[in-house]
Amino acid sequence: MINSTDDAPILNELAQHVYVIGTTEAKTVKIGIAEDVTQRLGCLQTGSPVDLVILAKSRRRFDNAREIEKLWHDRLSKYRVRREWFELPQAVRTRLIYDIERGLPPCSILAPIENNNAPVSLIESSDLVFTADELCAELKLSRVTLWRLEKRGVITPILGLRGRYARSMVERFLSRKPI
Repeated sequence: MINSTDDAPILNELAQHVYVIGTTEAKTVKIGIAEDVTQRLGCLQTGSPVDLVILAKSRRRFDNAREIEKLWHDRLSKYRVRREWFELPQAVRTRLIYDIERGLPPCSILAPIENNNAPVSLIESSDLVFTADELCAELKLSRVTLWRLEKRGVITPILGLRGRYARSMVERFLSRKPI
Protein backbone atom coordinates (compact mmCIF):
# COMPACT_ATOMS: atom_id res chain seq x y z
CA MET A 1 0.00 0.00 0.00
CA ILE A 2 1.28 3.47 -0.86
CA ASN A 3 1.50 5.90 1.99
CA SER A 4 -0.02 9.18 0.82
CA THR A 5 2.09 11.13 3.31
CA ASP A 6 5.33 9.78 1.89
CA ASP A 7 7.47 12.64 0.58
CA ALA A 8 9.62 10.45 -1.67
CA PRO A 9 9.82 11.79 -5.22
CA ILE A 10 7.69 9.87 -7.68
CA LEU A 11 8.68 9.63 -11.34
CA ASN A 12 6.07 11.30 -13.48
CA GLU A 13 3.96 8.51 -14.96
CA LEU A 14 4.01 10.36 -18.28
CA ALA A 15 7.81 10.46 -18.45
CA GLN A 16 8.99 8.48 -21.45
CA HIS A 17 12.10 7.60 -23.42
CA VAL A 18 12.69 8.95 -26.92
CA TYR A 19 13.77 6.10 -29.21
CA VAL A 20 14.84 5.18 -32.73
CA ILE A 21 13.77 1.78 -34.03
CA GLY A 22 14.70 0.37 -37.43
CA THR A 23 16.80 -2.31 -39.07
CA THR A 24 20.55 -2.57 -39.22
CA GLU A 25 20.50 -2.60 -43.05
CA ALA A 26 17.68 -0.29 -44.21
CA LYS A 27 17.64 3.50 -44.01
CA THR A 28 14.07 3.66 -42.67
CA VAL A 29 13.69 4.38 -38.95
CA LYS A 30 10.87 5.19 -36.56
CA ILE A 31 11.33 8.02 -34.08
CA GLY A 32 8.94 7.68 -31.17
CA ILE A 33 8.41 7.72 -27.43
CA ALA A 34 7.59 4.96 -24.99
CA GLU A 35 7.77 4.18 -21.31
CA ASP A 36 9.06 0.68 -22.14
CA VAL A 37 10.97 0.71 -25.43
CA THR A 38 11.52 -3.06 -25.49
CA GLN A 39 7.78 -3.66 -25.19
CA ARG A 40 7.18 -1.08 -27.95
CA LEU A 41 9.67 -2.90 -30.17
CA GLY A 42 7.68 -6.12 -29.65
CA CYS A 43 4.45 -4.39 -30.72
CA LEU A 44 6.08 -2.97 -33.85
CA GLN A 45 7.77 -6.27 -34.68
CA THR A 46 4.41 -8.03 -34.76
CA GLY A 47 3.37 -6.00 -37.80
CA SER A 48 6.74 -5.87 -39.54
CA PRO A 49 7.97 -8.32 -42.19
CA VAL A 50 11.62 -7.48 -41.33
CA ASP A 51 13.52 -7.82 -38.07
CA LEU A 52 13.52 -4.54 -36.15
CA VAL A 53 16.02 -3.45 -33.50
CA ILE A 54 16.33 -0.59 -31.05
CA LEU A 55 18.94 1.66 -32.66
CA ALA A 56 18.86 4.30 -29.91
CA LYS A 57 17.05 5.02 -26.66
CA SER A 58 17.48 8.11 -24.53
CA ARG A 59 19.39 7.34 -21.35
CA ARG A 60 16.70 8.93 -19.23
CA ARG A 61 12.98 9.56 -19.41
CA PHE A 62 11.64 13.00 -20.22
CA ASP A 63 8.48 14.60 -18.84
CA ASN A 64 8.28 16.50 -22.14
CA ALA A 65 9.10 13.48 -24.36
CA ARG A 66 6.20 14.24 -26.71
CA GLU A 67 7.57 17.75 -27.32
CA ILE A 68 11.07 16.39 -27.95
CA GLU A 69 9.67 13.77 -30.32
CA LYS A 70 7.78 16.49 -32.21
CA LEU A 71 10.95 18.59 -32.47
CA TRP A 72 12.74 15.62 -34.06
CA HIS A 73 9.83 14.94 -36.42
CA ASP A 74 9.71 18.60 -37.49
CA ARG A 75 13.48 18.82 -37.93
CA LEU A 76 13.59 15.69 -40.11
CA SER A 77 10.28 16.29 -41.92
CA LYS A 78 11.88 16.33 -45.37
CA TYR A 79 12.84 12.68 -44.82
CA ARG A 80 9.38 11.60 -43.65
CA VAL A 81 8.03 8.47 -45.33
CA ARG A 82 4.88 8.11 -43.30
CA ARG A 83 3.88 9.57 -39.92
CA GLU A 84 6.75 8.66 -37.53
CA TRP A 85 8.83 6.78 -40.12
CA PHE A 86 11.77 8.46 -41.85
CA GLU A 87 14.20 7.40 -44.58
CA LEU A 88 17.50 8.95 -43.57
CA PRO A 89 20.86 9.27 -45.29
CA GLN A 90 23.52 7.36 -43.36
CA ALA A 91 25.21 10.49 -41.95
CA VAL A 92 21.92 11.87 -40.63
CA ARG A 93 20.96 8.47 -39.22
CA THR A 94 24.33 8.16 -37.41
CA ARG A 95 23.96 11.63 -35.93
CA LEU A 96 20.34 11.02 -34.91
CA ILE A 97 21.29 7.85 -33.04
CA TYR A 98 24.18 9.63 -31.31
CA ASP A 99 22.02 12.59 -30.23
CA ILE A 100 19.01 10.53 -29.08
CA GLU A 101 21.19 8.30 -26.89
CA ARG A 102 22.66 11.37 -25.21
CA GLY A 103 19.37 13.25 -24.88
CA LEU A 104 20.54 16.07 -27.15
CA PRO A 105 18.03 18.27 -28.99
CA PRO A 106 17.64 18.34 -32.77
CA CYS A 107 18.75 21.99 -32.90
CA SER A 108 21.43 21.65 -35.56
CA ILE A 109 21.47 18.06 -36.72
CA LEU A 110 21.27 18.92 -40.42
CA ALA A 111 23.53 21.96 -40.62
CA PRO A 112 26.93 20.22 -40.71
CA ILE A 113 25.68 17.15 -42.54
CA GLU A 114 24.01 18.72 -45.53
CA ASN A 115 26.94 21.03 -46.24
CA ASN A 116 29.13 17.99 -46.71
CA ASN A 117 28.15 14.55 -47.98
CA ALA A 118 30.75 12.84 -45.80
CA PRO A 119 29.45 11.39 -42.54
CA VAL A 120 29.98 13.56 -39.50
CA SER A 121 32.21 11.92 -36.93
CA LEU A 122 30.80 11.65 -33.44
CA ILE A 123 33.59 13.82 -32.06
CA GLU A 124 32.79 16.65 -34.47
CA SER A 125 29.08 16.42 -33.70
CA SER A 126 29.61 16.95 -29.97
CA ASP A 127 30.81 20.52 -30.51
CA LEU A 128 27.31 21.69 -31.48
CA VAL A 129 26.02 21.44 -27.92
CA PHE A 130 27.98 21.87 -24.69
CA THR A 131 27.35 20.10 -21.43
CA ALA A 132 27.75 22.26 -18.33
CA ASP A 133 31.20 20.79 -17.67
CA GLU A 134 32.32 21.36 -21.27
CA LEU A 135 31.05 24.94 -21.17
CA CYS A 136 32.88 25.63 -17.89
CA ALA A 137 36.09 24.23 -19.35
CA GLU A 138 35.68 26.20 -22.60
CA LEU A 139 35.01 29.51 -20.84
CA LYS A 140 37.30 28.75 -17.87
CA LEU A 141 34.45 29.24 -15.42
CA SER A 142 33.52 27.47 -12.23
CA ARG A 143 30.13 25.75 -11.98
CA VAL A 144 29.12 28.42 -9.43
CA THR A 145 29.92 31.21 -11.90
CA LEU A 146 27.94 29.41 -14.61
CA TRP A 147 25.02 29.09 -12.20
CA ARG A 148 25.19 32.83 -11.44
CA LEU A 149 25.27 33.70 -15.16
CA GLU A 150 22.21 31.49 -15.70
CA LYS A 151 20.37 33.15 -12.80
CA ARG A 152 21.00 36.57 -14.38
CA GLY A 153 19.89 35.32 -17.80
CA VAL A 154 23.29 35.98 -19.37
CA ILE A 155 23.68 32.34 -20.40
CA THR A 156 20.63 30.16 -20.92
CA PRO A 157 20.44 26.41 -21.40
CA ILE A 158 18.59 24.93 -24.36
CA LEU A 159 14.85 24.90 -23.68
CA GLY A 160 13.77 21.55 -22.29
CA LEU A 161 17.32 20.30 -21.81
CA ARG A 162 18.75 21.48 -18.53
CA GLY A 163 22.53 21.51 -18.52
CA ARG A 164 22.93 21.71 -22.33
CA TYR A 165 24.06 24.89 -24.06
CA ALA A 166 23.98 25.70 -27.77
CA ARG A 167 27.23 26.83 -29.40
CA SER A 168 25.45 29.86 -30.92
CA MET A 169 24.45 31.05 -27.43
CA VAL A 170 28.04 30.67 -26.22
CA GLU A 171 29.32 32.62 -29.24
CA ARG A 172 26.83 35.44 -28.51
CA PHE A 173 28.01 35.51 -24.90
CA LEU A 174 31.65 35.69 -25.95
CA SER A 175 31.01 38.45 -28.50
CA ARG A 176 29.39 40.78 -25.93
CA LYS A 177 31.13 44.08 -25.38
CA PRO A 178 32.48 44.54 -21.85
CA ILE A 179 30.65 47.07 -19.70
